[in-house]
Amino acid sequence: MNNIYSRLLTDIQDRLAEQIPELQLIDLDLGQDQTETLPALAYPAALVDAGSTEFSGMGGLSQFATSTLSVRILTANYASSAQFAPDAAREEAMRAFELDDKVVSALHGWTPDGGYCQALARTADRSENRNDIGLRVRVITFVTAWEAIDDGSDATTVPLRDKKLIITNNQNQSL
Repeated sequence: MNNIYSRLLTDIQDRLAEQIPELQLIDLDLGQDQTETLPALAYPAALVDAGSTEFSGMGGLSQFATSTLSVRILTANYASSAQFAPDAAREEAMRAFELDDKVVSALHGWTPDGGYCQALARTADRSENRNDIGLRVRVITFVTAWEAIDDGSDATTVPLRDKKLIITNNQNQSL
């Protein structure tokens, strides 16, 4: 994969699969839960997306990039969390919060192999009400940074720890 977003999102998917085996589906966020009925997904699910990236000049055509990424955690939770519900039901209802913690533990401070971007840092989390279709949705936002260096060739160079990864249209090369 030559595009930094596809590489980063794939690395995040792999990291979540490795660290949180109870996730039944880890996919790109294509709006799967933006339907009028419960989507036919395996739950719990995590949907990952590259939100926005801000660029600032570093001289010439080189730029410093700060990217926002999100992980949407979807659980189809029908257990009661009311104070009078049986303890087992309340525990089941609250289990979704444990998934939040696991996602944060897996990604906050983590640097993908190759060091092509800075460590991810959590910046926010929030709930989205999708009770209308039977989903509990939590969104956790992370930020990372990287450098895009344009040397005049048809390549983007992303600095690694002691090397540079050159991302071209058809191949990756380490210098």
